[in-house]
Amino acid sequence: MKRTIITISISMLLAAALLAGCGGQKTLYDSLYAELSEDLSASDPSVIAGRRIVIDPGHGGEYDGAIGADSLSEAEVNLGVALYLWGLLREAGAEVHMTRSSDRDFLPEGASTPGADLAALLRDDLGARIEKANEFEPEVFISIHHNSNIALDRDRNGIEIYYRGTDHGASLELATDLHTHLARNLGIATTTIKTGNYYVLRNSKAGASVLGEASYLSNPGVEEKLKLSAKQKLEAEAYFLGLVEYFSRGVPVIEMAGPGTDTLTAPSRLEFFIEPGAGVPLDPASFEARINGKRVACFQPVGGGNTFCHMPATMPNGIFSVTFSARSEMGATATYGPKKMLLDRPVRFFLPMPLSSGPQTLNVLALDAGGRPVANGTMISLSDPDGKNKSTNPTRDGKALFIRKNAAEAYVRSVYRYADF
Repeated sequence: MKRTIITISISMLLAAALLAGCGGQKTLYDSLYAELSEDLSASDPSVIAGRRIVIDPGHGGEYDGAIGADSLSEAEVNLGVALYLWGLLREAGAEVHMTRSSDRDFLPEGASTPGADLAALLRDDLGARIEKANEFEPEVFISIHHNSNIALDRDRNGIEIYYRGTDHGASLELATDLHTHLARNLGIATTTIKTGNYYVLRNSKAGASVLGEASYLSNPGVEEKLKLSAKQKLEAEAYFLGLVEYFSRGVPVIEMAGPGTDTLTAPSRLEFFIEPGAGVPLDPASFEARINGKRVACFQPVGGGNTFCHMPATMPNGIFSVTFSARSEMGATATYGPKKMLLDRPVRFFLPMPLSSGPQTLNVLALDAGGRPVANGTMISLSDPDGKNKSTNPTRDGKALFIRKNAAEAYVRSVYRYADF
């Protein structure tokens, strides 16, 4: 009795498995970037009208980012998704800005030479990128990326949304809304929200700042999908839906109304204009201002109007940071700042400090009317009693250091001559 021997190749088995998947149960690949599961037309994009948003397509130019197994670069995909998102937001009436709209970096021409400090160059690139973003004074900053892993585990995939680590209010809320809609629409089961200490996040001055790693480009299935512009558009639509949900909860609009200058010669009161977003009422009890991280008292006049916050009279001279936050009745948080300002009370007193040994030196301590050291960088001029040999130096901790080999005693007399005690 003859037996028939049947030889089956591995490729035949793989083909059969794919056919079985097509005819019956869906595989993970089938659901990956398959289609938008939500109805885009059912959303209300009007809540985005007039909102200031910056999109940062990560990498570009000298920086390709992650590279897929078939050589698709992350920089290319990031830009594709960002351009689609830019179009959706513009159509909805948002004031939207992109840090780059082409395959470029932010390095000076010829900077990447053999032996160059690559870490320093990367910091320069990121610094220029976030400086450009901050100039727009955005309410929202979104940096778009696609992930990889060091071990190059080609099966690994996931959605990871990072929010500015110091902001568990607006940035976390935005990350949560974006995460929800990316998870619903990209067909990726593993999803996380994490705090992020990335350079662009910690240096962003936007009200809410996030960095999205929507999928792993090192996964061949993801790479094959994201080669298609339609799949890049799908991801952009998921981001757009997340932004619509974020603003639909009434993110307040906050602007600083006073004082009209960043440099103050005396403590003043800070004035903020707060407007409801998307027609959702504000929660006045949530209004909070902080100076250098410390809460200061605020009040709103009876009948409404701008909110006023008083600077402490005892504040030291120097640069200080101001933030202001408010929530809607639906729990949407908006944050203004941090904004850098300078308290620079004028010099009132000069005090000579003891001479040191060695080269004859003199420290001049400059104080304001309240006896506080003046702001760092205040320029102090010192001359001999006859007005000759004038020297000008900046202060640090109120002290300006002067060095001369001769006439130290004349310096002392000069200080006393012009001091006011």
